[in-house]
Amino acid sequence: MIWPYSQIVKNKLEKLFGSYDDLTYNNYYMSGLPHIIPMIKLFAETISGEFIDRLFFKLSEPIDSIEKLVKKGELEIVIYSSNTEFKLRNSQGFIIYTKTTHSVTKEEKIYVLLLCIDKPYRKFGYGKVFMEEFIDYIKKSNTKSKRIILHSLDSSLSFYQAFGFTEIQDKTTNYKKLFKYEKYEKDTVLLQLEI
Repeated sequence: MIWPYSQIVKNKLEKLFGSYDDLTYNNYYMSGLPHIIPMIKLFAETISGEFIDRLFFKLSEPIDSIEKLVKKGELEIVIYSSNTEFKLRNSQGFIIYTKTTHSVTKEEKIYVLLLCIDKPYRKFGYGKVFMEEFIDYIKKSNTKSKRIILHSLDSSLSFYQAFGFTEIQDKTTNYKKLFKYEKYEKDTVLLQLEI
C-alpha cells in the first residue's frame, strides 16, 4: 500500500484534535521529517545526500534549492509498505515528487524527484508494485490530464518503459530547475508517462 505523508499527518491531527489550522499542520509535518529523512538516505544510498537535504531544507528555509517549485505543500512524500496498517519502521520504499499545473491548459506535471526501495526488497518485485500503485494514485487524484516526468539511469530504463514511459527531450517546462541538484555519476534519460 502507498501512504502519502501529508495524509498521514492530517489523519493524525484529526484523530488528536478533530480540526487543526495550517500552523499546526506545518509543525506536525516538519516534526516527522527527522524520522523519515534518514530512512530515505539509507534506501537511496546511490543518490547524493546533499540532493535529499536540499529537497527538505527548502520546506523550512528560504534558500535557492529547487527554486520556487517546491513550496509549502508542493513536495509530497509517498511511503510504500506491503502492510495494510501504516508503521514507518515497516516502510519498504519512498517516492518524493512535486507537481506544477500549467496556467492555461491546466495540465498537471508530476515530477518524480526520487524513487527508492530498501535494499533487502530489491529484485523481488516491490518496486514494480510500488510504481503501479503510485501511477494509480496519480490517476485517481483528479480528472485533469497529467504527465509523470522522471529521470532514469540506463540500467532502470526498461523498468520504466514497461509502465509506458517514453523518452522526451530536455525542453520540458521547469526541467532544469527541478533536476539540477541530482548528482548521478552516469548519464540519465528524461522520461514521461501521459495519463
